[in-house]
Amino acid sequence: MTTYHISIKDLEVQALIGAHPHERQAPQPLKISLEIETDFTKAIHTDHLTDTVDYDQIITIITKIATQTSYTLLESLANEMRDEIRAFPMVKTCSIKLEKPNISPITKSISIIIRD
Repeated sequence: MTTYHISIKDLEVQALIGAHPHERQAPQPLKISLEIETDFTKAIHTDHLTDTVDYDQIITIITKIATQTSYTLLESLANEMRDEIRAFPMVKTCSIKLEKPNISPITKSISIIIRD
């Protein structure tokens, strides 16, 4: 059986996120990657955007959540994003990764992943 996926990789935003006082002073870089399982068989044949998941809408929603909320934990932010994406009728599953680059001097980044 064929499966269909839409992938968005390394969407970069500035978000107020973190548990430590120095993380709460100003928005910081956040990379967002996600993969959506859907069925765009109809879109393949019709070539109509309405027959698939509009990734531009997904990017808009994810960016708005990241930039207009203030969470302590990446886990909480990722869960809200996933819930919003899962609300799209054509979305079967959604995996989302949030990555905080340069958060520690001894690692390139810290990330969390939520998979359906």
